[in-house]
Amino acid sequence: MIYFISSFSFVVLSLTLFNRFFFPIKVDVKHIILGSLLTALLWLMLRSTFDIFLSLSHSYGTFFGGMRNLFISLIWLYLNIASYLVGVELMATLHKKDMLLLKKLFDDSIPLSSSFIHYLASRYGKIYRQNVMIFEQGNREHNVYFIVQGSVNLIQDDRVIRSLKAHEYFGEMAVLNETPTIASAMSTSNESEIIAIPKVHLEMMLADEPKVAMKFLRKMSLRLQQR
Repeated sequence: MIYFISSFSFVVLSLTLFNRFFFPIKVDVKHIILGSLLTALLWLMLRSTFDIFLSLSHSYGTFFGGMRNLFISLIWLYLNIASYLVGVELMATLHKKDMLLLKKLFDDSIPLSSSFIHYLASRYGKIYRQNVMIFEQGNREHNVYFIVQGSVNLIQDDRVIRSLKAHEYFGEMAVLNETPTIASAMSTSNESEIIAIPKVHLEMMLADEPKVAMKFLRKMSLRLQQR
């Protein structure tokens, strides 16, 4: 039993490390672990059915002759790869689920319920006290910040260039242009709850949701007209 648990844990850990470093996009570690766990469970099920599979494949020799073993190996390889892809699909689905939720922050046609905001805030939110910096000018984290409650000032060279309130967002210019932020952001209310949307989620939103992309473009165009 101890050998089984240690072997299973080793497989899950190996898959987690492999997916963590070689997955093409940055995915939450929790999602990677769940995907790796599913793959390991599927591989375990395949291993337990291997003897049954071999007993059913005796008749293959009649049709394939000496190629029987090669044929069985190819089928077995296919099943193992398919099991791995199921785990990868789970990771991608869980990752995209957060993106689908975050995009609702930018959809004016959908009312934002308190439970929905609370869920996103618990995952991506942070509370800033009054006069606390959210980020400094020249920041390179490349997040978009959505104000759940409170107010924020954007400050450039000791001058307030914008004042923002709840349900407004900032930081998108630096993300879209892939440049450092041109201003600092400071909380100006007793408590400001801010959701930080990672760049990877924003890029997925812009690729999948033209409405979100158009909203950003309109806002950027409006700012240019006001200068």
